[in-house]
Amino acid sequence: MLARNKVKQMTLLGIPDPMVWMAYVGSVACVVFCVVYGHFKCKQEEAEEDEQQC
Repeated sequence: MLARNKVKQMTLLGIPDPMVWMAYVGSVACVVFCVVYGHFKCKQEEAEEDEQQC
């Protein structure tokens, strides 16, 4: 008789492989970083343009 492994795997959103959900978390983190960086960079350029026009 075969012994069955009754240990439950930890899943995140139904994905049992931690490398897969780490890739999802990493890609979401990159998107958030790019949006925040772009927002601050755009505000900085607008401030520089306003100073040059005066």
